[in-house]
Parts: sequence; C-alpha cells; structure tokens
Amino acid sequence: MKINTVNKIYILLALLLACYAGYRTMVFKPWDRYYYFASAMLPASYPVHLRELHFDTENPDDIISINTENTDFYRAKWGEEYYFPETYSSELLPKRLVIQYLDYRSKNFYRDSIALPTAEIRKYFKEAAKTGDMQNIYHYSSNAKGLTFLVGIANAGNIIVWLRTATKDHIISKTKLQPKTPRPEDLYFDGLKDFETYYKEVFRDMPDSLKMQIDAGWDQDAQYVDSLAIPKSIP
Repeated sequence: MKINTVNKIYILLALLLACYAGYRTMVFKPWDRYYYFASAMLPASYPVHLRELHFDTENPDDIISINTENTDFYRAKWGEEYYFPETYSSELLPKRLVIQYLDYRSKNFYRDSIALPTAEIRKYFKEAAKTGDMQNIYHYSSNAKGLTFLVGIANAGNIIVWLRTATKDHIISKTKLQPKTPRPEDLYFDGLKDFETYYKEVFRDMPDSLKMQIDAGWDQDAQYVDSLAIPKSIP
C-alpha cells in the first residue's frame, strides 16, 4: 500500500506524540509519588534569617516548598512542627535539601545542598502504608494519607531532618554545615547591601527583649544537635 505525504506526516506526528507521552510518564512517575508535608523549626534562642529552604527531587522542574512559619522570631520553638500539615498533590520524594541562611548570634552565613537518602525515605513510606502508620494530611477539604518531614536548624550550622509517621520519628539526615562567604547576590535585601547593612536590616524586626536575652548569654552553651529526640505532637 502506497502511503502519501499527508499520511506520512500523520504517522510521524502520532509517533512523536507517543514518544512525548512516554517521556512525560517517565518523568512524572505516577507510581513513585507520595503525599507529604514539610516544615522547619529552630530554637528561639538561636534566630536566623532564612533566605532559601526547599526540597529538590529527581525532576529538575520540581521545587518542593517547606513551611517556615515556626522559624520566625515570635513562634520559634525547638521540637515543634507546623500545626496544620497540608498538601495539594502527590510528589516525587526529595533527593536534596537546599538551604541558605544567616545566623544572628555568630553572624555566620550558610549556603549548601544536602543530599537525602531517597531509597531509605521510600522504604519508610512503604512500611508506614503497609502497617497503617500514615498521618492524615489535609488535601482539598479532606485528608490524604502521608508522612511529614521536619527540618531542624540547630545552632552552629547543624541541620537535622526527620521523617515522621503517626507513631515514629526517623532521623534521615544529620549534617554540620560550614560557614560560607556570602556572594554579592546573597546580600540582596531591597537592593544590594554590604554585609553589616544586610545583617542589620534582616534582623531589624527582631524583638528587643530577645536581643537582650541573647546579649545576657541565654542558652549560649546549648548544643541542640544533641537533643535529637523531639516531642511527638501528632494527635
């Protein structure tokens, strides 16, 4: 049977669409997506200014946000995840934590990307699903079954990441970051600043009472990285 030019074009288009659909399926990986929520916390006595905090997945287009409300000057409390976990869709599991922040007490600047054990995380998700140890995560006026991540920003550049089921806390990462010299673009805050101006401006809303407590030596010898057990706040 002779195939004319128009039919050849249609066949080519069909093949291209099939390849594209296959590529999208491989990238999206619907069989390897899970519901989860992530929040961050830090000790009230060690305030920081967070410039960046998110998860990356194996899909380079994914940026998984992390709730940071429990890191502000008025709500910070070590060991507490955000009270209202929610999700809008299932996601690929995180493969790295991207973090950038300025520490108030030491004036150290930290910028890094922390690799996460995706295979271990997947194992915990599957175990929790099998044993009925998933949490309820709000999802469009109902609940989805999933787990929560808690990122702890301890003092002295220590970062701990927990994965929480309904009954267990798993430490999946414990990393000590080294201070970095800020790049010019790292000091952008309503315009490019020198370091001292940037430092003063990002902490200008910090309560004077908190500054006075810190100046008086509050918690100066604490090592929060050693207090790895966190209180279970899951109902």
